[in-house]
Amino acid sequence: MAESPAITTDEATRLNALRECVLPRGAPSDGLDEIVRDAARVCDAAIAMINLVDEHELRVEAAVGWSPATIAPEQSICAQTIAGDGLLVVPDTRADARFASRWFVVDDPYVRVYAGIPLLIAGG
Repeated sequence: MAESPAITTDEATRLNALRECVLPRGAPSDGLDEIVRDAARVCDAAIAMINLVDEHELRVEAAVGWSPATIAPEQSICAQTIAGDGLLVVPDTRADARFASRWFVVDDPYVRVYAGIPLLIAGG
């Protein structure tokens, strides 16, 4: 699988931090499941997710409402979120040229509104 383009200006540091913190596949994620349930409830959202993005894949760690089998990092809105420096809100994905043609906007689950924020570890 080919590597995706760098997401951040300090991609090596981000990827190293991700590798240090990532849960092994199949590890219980009860705490993360609770966070996504709370996020969906508080935001009155049909879908809430915690995703981790490395150079090869977007990994769904916890989800409510939808759990895609896979999304390439370059196709995800998450890549735009972690490239920024805070909250990313997209009020209408169909009206945003960056996302209007993404498969999850034009097809099931028809994502219309997106809000995301990068996960940070101690020290940034």
